[in-house]
Amino acid sequence: MAKKFRDLSQGELAKLPRISNLPNLGEIIIHIHCYNKKKHHVYLAEYTPGFKHFFAFFENRSDGIYNAVITMDELLSYGTKGDDWDLIVDESWKPAKAKDVEIIKGYVSMVMAPPDY
Repeated sequence: MAKKFRDLSQGELAKLPRISNLPNLGEIIIHIHCYNKKKHHVYLAEYTPGFKHFFAFFENRSDGIYNAVITMDELLSYGTKGDDWDLIVDESWKPAKAKDVEIIKGYVSMVMAPPDY
């Protein structure tokens, strides 16, 4: 049975590095990948346990890829919309730099060196 995001312990989450000032998005390590049946993907990089805030990259059909700080409650609220929205932990995920994750690399390149118009 797949492990759900809501089943991650505080101990497991506390192993993530604390949210930093993000000097280089490409060098940030993605530690946990979650997804749901609605084809939303969440790539968790950093966490601040006291505030229960994550720094993450997100991919969904309507917005594409973006990064943001999100709370634990916001991530858990996905599941309140129904089983298809519940976040599932990709247990085969191996930590990787954001610039090495295929879906994120183009976004990182654009943010770090936006095109000239």
